[in-house]
Amino acid sequence: FASDHRSVFVGENVGTVDGLAIDWIHNLVYWTDYSNGTLEVAAVNRPSTRTILISELDRPRAISLYLEESLMFWTQWGFIPKIEVASQDGSDRRTIVSRGLIWPNGLTLDKKEKRLYWVDGKEGDVYSCYFDGSSRNRIVDMPKSIYNAHYKPFAIDYFDYTIYWSDRNLHSIFSKYKVSEKEFRMDRNILHDSEIMAIKIMHFSKQPFSVNRCKSNKCSHLCLPHNEFCYVCICPTNYRLTDHGKSCVANKPAVKENTTPWKLTTEFAVASETSKPICHKPVMKDTKANKHFNTEHKEL
Repeated sequence: FASDHRSVFVGENVGTVDGLAIDWIHNLVYWTDYSNGTLEVAAVNRPSTRTILISELDRPRAISLYLEESLMFWTQWGFIPKIEVASQDGSDRRTIVSRGLIWPNGLTLDKKEKRLYWVDGKEGDVYSCYFDGSSRNRIVDMPKSIYNAHYKPFAIDYFDYTIYWSDRNLHSIFSKYKVSEKEFRMDRNILHDSEIMAIKIMHFSKQPFSVNRCKSNKCSHLCLPHNEFCYVCICPTNYRLTDHGKSCVANKPAVKENTTPWKLTTEFAVASETSKPICHKPVMKDTKANKHFNTEHKEL
């Protein structure tokens, strides 16, 4: 992107955006806010639909999406470092890795084998496991020094049987080729630059065909895929769903009685049980999307 073509997507109440992921099937942007401890989402063309999916996270970092099954994975640095997974609507949240982590930084997916790869910024190593957390392996075991001050891996990506990761301390990008499930080789430094942080590989094969669950949605604000079969309607901050689960209405202040006759206190009304998201099946089950993010026009 040229610097003169940039525009502010979301600018209010933003702390430190550390992780960013695009759902090109449903036109959604997901991000983690390290400072505010949130995982948020908004429609690409409607920033006003911004919604906090998960709050009270402990220093969230990287985020990756597996659109074929409507899953999102993210890392957390906090007091108990962990890697978690949830549906793209924030439901079915669970922890898949919680031991042997210090600074889980970058995160990427091998979608064919359904494996996660992540770098640990403290240890300097690269790890992998299945989507459920099983079969964990140390893929790259960097030489250790005192406090491991030498290696500081930051971001990671996977493409064509090869993992690539950046190192913010060495200002380099490394790669390692996958030979088998447990064997990698050809470790090498492929680039050296003074300002290397994030890394992302773009290729059409990384955006395969997938069903657009929101193609025929009737949501008034934001449609999110729940799983590979259905979608849910979600409301932006300070809104709630109506009983049929498709329209959002503003939270109305509920007047509370006060012992002082000339003073009233208010609070936002709490949504009822019937206002929880309802999973709707799309009308056209075979509707497919094969969109690519246009870096020139900044659209899908």
